[in-house]
Amino acid sequence: MKKIIFLAVIALAMGSFFFFNTNQADAVKPADYGLEEGDLISAIFSDDLDVYIINENGYKRLFLNPEIFKFYGHLGGFFNVKLVTPEVRDSFITSGLFRNCEDNDQKVYGVDIDGEDTGQLHWVNATGEQAVSDDPHFFKKVFCINGREFKWYPKGSIFKKVLEVPEYDRMKKKEQLATEVKLNSGESLKNIGKVVICHYPPELPGNLHEILADVAATKAHLAHGDALGACPKPPIPTPKPTCLPRPTCLDAVPKCLLSEPIGGWCPAPTPTAVPTPTPTPIPTPTTTVSPNPTPTLTITPAPTPTPTSTPIPTSTPTPTPTLSPTPIPTPTVFLPDIEPFSLHAANAYSGVSNYVSAGWTNVGTAVLSQNFSFKFYVNGNFICEKTQIVYSPMPVMGGGSNSSGQSCSYVFTVPGDYTVTAILDANNEVAELQETNNTITATVSIVESSRTLADLVLGYMYPSHHYSGQQNAIYAHIYNAGVATIPGGFVIRTFVNGELAGERTVTGDVLPGSGAGYGTLPYVFPSSGVYEIKIVTDATNLVPEESEGNNTNIQSTAMK
Repeated sequence: MKKIIFLAVIALAMGSFFFFNTNQADAVKPADYGLEEGDLISAIFSDDLDVYIINENGYKRLFLNPEIFKFYGHLGGFFNVKLVTPEVRDSFITSGLFRNCEDNDQKVYGVDIDGEDTGQLHWVNATGEQAVSDDPHFFKKVFCINGREFKWYPKGSIFKKVLEVPEYDRMKKKEQLATEVKLNSGESLKNIGKVVICHYPPELPGNLHEILADVAATKAHLAHGDALGACPKPPIPTPKPTCLPRPTCLDAVPKCLLSEPIGGWCPAPTPTAVPTPTPTPIPTPTTTVSPNPTPTLTITPAPTPTPTSTPIPTSTPTPTPTLSPTPIPTPTVFLPDIEPFSLHAANAYSGVSNYVSAGWTNVGTAVLSQNFSFKFYVNGNFICEKTQIVYSPMPVMGGGSNSSGQSCSYVFTVPGDYTVTAILDANNEVAELQETNNTITATVSIVESSRTLADLVLGYMYPSHHYSGQQNAIYAHIYNAGVATIPGGFVIRTFVNGELAGERTVTGDVLPGSGAGYGTLPYVFPSSGVYEIKIVTDATNLVPEESEGNNTNIQSTAMK
């Protein structure tokens, strides 16, 4: 998938392919690297834009070219690609076994690569027993493809054994430089997708957790101590064997025959000594001898004069002051709060495969660690429900990358304006600070495609964090949903509260199905409050497009 060429110290691809290696070690699990089944992955330093999808058994399949990748719009395109190190990419074993699940075809096909971005399918005409005999992991390697991809491939001769299927990979020589060396040397990163990072919060360094960081913020995360990839799992302590009470029959005559347990017999308890009471001594009585009495001299005192009393002045009582009660401060409630943003359609064409997509972020006071439902509607009609998997705690605003999204496949049958709605936490699975900000609605303008022009689409947009008075950045995902190549030179403009905040000119061609990268604009929100962000792509109308109604995206965002 040769979209963008990056600077990388890596050997050139080899032209030959090797046959299936069935003696492979046990595959890894996606959770080992902070991933999950169905994730799109790509190597962060690769010399081309190969994108794979992984399964729960530790295998991956390659999207052979951009045209095939576009057949799977429901996966979210390049925005949803998770960038990993080459070591993580290579730990997932590549498979070239496919089945057309959309048409419920039970046949399994092997792909044979015969060019840079071309190949053909061969039916593997073998019984299940024979296939497992050839490769014990055969059924774990089979990936479902849709009918469009199945029809795209020409069909080759029939294979009688699994061992005839060539290995499905762009075989490369082992990369010479480790990821850490490349990062330290300033190696260029891809400008698509997000990166799995182990985040070490400076205020709570022991509370490490996994986040998805934007590519533009990756090196900043690494600079303050975060690490690429999933967080290390704590070792599971080996339980120490415990002793068992010693049976009395072991000391009887005759004694019983019992095997000693792994932890041994517990020692007999030491009897507690009973203290001997100390007697209290009885005191000896003492005899008192009275002395002879002494004569007493009687003295008659003189009469005492009666004193005149002085009246006591009457005092006025001091009033008791009334004390004002000290107000009790209202305690802070710590709960997550799910808020949607950027509801849009992947393209603006009627009668073709499409999807509606929305992002969300946690704007609460506590991390979000619970899965929740995601429902989509078009013109008030329910079209699908998705479960948002929160595979690692989603931090609050400003605590790292705290956003994600979901999408739903849909075909807009005729041209016109459609009202699309997304409801997050639709089944109230999550206790939130507020329940009134879970719905987002947008109008999507759909046109009849000429299928000859390009079409710039503005998808997700969001700030890198939600704190005012410090350096920030505004991101926008822009891609070409048409069929023609867009030459470089078009302009992207960003507005905040109606004022032009900056603009960027895109250089280089944008191929069909390819992203124009994330429009990144450095910006400082001066104070707390709600801001309206508007981004306009092709602001000077340089590009002839299928639709001019999907070049603008507006959203409100709150700053602390």
